[in-house]
Amino acid sequence: MTLNLDNRKQQLIQRIAQIKEEKHLLMLERYMTDIEQESIDLEAIFKPAKKTITVEELIEEQNYKGIDKAKMDRLIEEMDMQEPLEDLLKML
Repeated sequence: MTLNLDNRKQQLIQRIAQIKEEKHLLMLERYMTDIEQESIDLEAIFKPAKKTITVEELIEEQNYKGIDKAKMDRLIEEMDMQEPLEDLLKML
């Protein structure tokens, strides 16, 4: 068990050494400070993933409301696109 833990620590050290942005290092430092102070509820952060989920459960979980068709139609009308769809797709 200790060998695996030591290996994981070494891998983490290597990943930290590859950080190029100071803001990312600052975020990591703050996170480590919080862990050391035990002020973070790790159970709340690292929730186990569900093995299966239905579309309905996902919609409810993410509080998805869908699009407002009238608003979407109004936006399309306001855009007043003159180019053919094929030309617009070629621009992508």
